[in-house]
Amino acid sequence: MIKTEHLSFEHPGVKELVFPDFILEPGTHMVVTGNSGSGKTTLLHLLAGLRRPKTGMIEVGGNLLRELSDAAMDRFRGRHIGMVYQKPYFIKSLSIGENFLFYRHIAGAAQNPAEIKQVLERLHIGDKYHKKPFELSQGEQQRASIALAVFNKPSLILADEPTASLDDLNCADVMNLLLQEARDLGAHLILASHDARVISQFNKRLSL
Repeated sequence: MIKTEHLSFEHPGVKELVFPDFILEPGTHMVVTGNSGSGKTTLLHLLAGLRRPKTGMIEVGGNLLRELSDAAMDRFRGRHIGMVYQKPYFIKSLSIGENFLFYRHIAGAAQNPAEIKQVLERLHIGDKYHKKPFELSQGEQQRASIALAVFNKPSLILADEPTASLDDLNCADVMNLLLQEARDLGAHLILASHDARVISQFNKRLSL
């Protein structure tokens, strides 16, 4: 279950952001909508523990994020939360496979090239393991980003405008992958978007 109460955040010199309370029961997904500057990305960062709220409570799978130290939050995020961004973040000088190995090393996780290849195969980019990020199309890069986000089998997948730069075909492809991976993992999917192609696929919506 994902739950928030009385959540707010304040950037220095900017008006305080106050977020609606919500509860996500197991197996449910949600899209977060709102105009630019409404706080969609900030909310995802709060849910991921990348930012600390000014006030309020966030509960993820029975864990209160405010009770975790920064180091404990980093460990919790690495084990339970997967992030997909609007623009995939890869180290350009490394291959896709090497990027996976690097992030696994940073997380203190086991290095397992065979398992990485299996995840890439599942998302139909197994042949891209040795390719550099610039050698992949936008859609393939986003597939690789999703693969990285779900590799540790998270209970919560957060996606920030993942289809904003994609055409209709790749948008549908990425959304199908995200929803399928969430179903297969039994994970919550919370996606921030103002893309009508995406919003229509969610029954639960949070408007900021």
